[in-house]
Amino acid sequence: MEEIVVRSQGGGESGSPPSSSVSASTSVSVQIHSGSPSEEIAHPLASDVSDGIDGIDPVSVSHASPEHVSVTLARPRSVVGRSAVYDNEPMPDQLLYSVDPKGTPVRRSAQTLMKGNGAPSSTIRQGSLLARHAANMREEEAAAQSKFGTFTGVFGRCLLQIWGVLLFLRLGWMVGEGGAIQASMVIITGSIVTFTTALSLSAIATNGRAKSGGVYYMISRSLGPQYGGTIGLLFFVANSCASALHLLGVAEAVEGLLSSPVFGSVGTDMTVFGMTLLVLGGVICAVGVAWVVKMDMILLFTLVTAIGSVIAGSFFISSGEGFIPYGSDSLANIRDNMGGDYSADISFMTLFGLFFPALTGINAGANISGDLASPSKSIPTGTLGAVGTSSSVYLILIWILAAVVERATLK
Repeated sequence: MEEIVVRSQGGGESGSPPSSSVSASTSVSVQIHSGSPSEEIAHPLASDVSDGIDGIDPVSVSHASPEHVSVTLARPRSVVGRSAVYDNEPMPDQLLYSVDPKGTPVRRSAQTLMKGNGAPSSTIRQGSLLARHAANMREEEAAAQSKFGTFTGVFGRCLLQIWGVLLFLRLGWMVGEGGAIQASMVIITGSIVTFTTALSLSAIATNGRAKSGGVYYMISRSLGPQYGGTIGLLFFVANSCASALHLLGVAEAVEGLLSSPVFGSVGTDMTVFGMTLLVLGGVICAVGVAWVVKMDMILLFTLVTAIGSVIAGSFFISSGEGFIPYGSDSLANIRDNMGGDYSADISFMTLFGLFFPALTGINAGANISGDLASPSKSIPTGTLGAVGTSSSVYLILIWILAAVVERATLK
């Protein structure tokens, strides 16, 4: 048993003021050393000690000798319930515990202890926890309402990435070189590759909660940060190359509409046009993802209108200049355009390697997973739907071109 030892220096009837040293124990014994009569100093000294420790009152006073008096003091009551078996054991710090509405001690969580610069918060009650959880749920629902859905966030963005400049610049050339059958094989083979990739992406997106970070986040949480970082780096390089491809394609299309070079040569014109579009795209991306999605919807509407015009215009085409209206002549033209007629140094693998980038872009929706209202639902539905829709449109356009356009014009 540890003791609080109080000593009084000097003799005489009054003595001098006592000094004390205190250490914690279940029961505290106070020993008094003084030449004064014990009856005169026992109770005042016990009162002094008890006044210095909250909640301690003297329980018993024993006289070992006229010079030694032992005062036994009770331990202050703890907020935490005590056990009769371990009543003499030291208790943990009371600040680490709280009391629920039923009066049962509850161990504080680490999150609670860290609030207020590490100081324990006030008593935790179940009602406050439920209220806090309900508030968090309301915040998540409000944030989800302001995010993008399946069509605007995934389906539309994927279609816009898949239907690039190669659709307008190289689809007809591919039909003229390889014929309708081999061109269709290019589309089907590439679609199988992208569809399988989309299935894997959908499995990762639905296996857990997809947060911001896009493809890197989903892969790193599924396969580990090493694989996620490697694939994320490759994906960054692929996006950079795809951006350069689209910029050059647009610059080539604009240059083809001009009667003569504007800046002295065709190469200079394409460089200036491409850099201008690159700066414009960078400004739109810097504004925010909301503006990017809005611009995507405008561009998608324009793209769908252009494709619809090609399909509808094939029914109203007039003969001449390499075009054949629908009818008996178009059937003969399809037979002529069935097989391949490759130029020098052109093969099926050349067609596949050149046109395969027009089948990619399925990660456009997953890249903004943090801005989707329901990523686990939108990514599979939108991505797989975009792959099927784009492939179907490619096949329809291939056979329309094979029917109404002569091979020499296609090349």
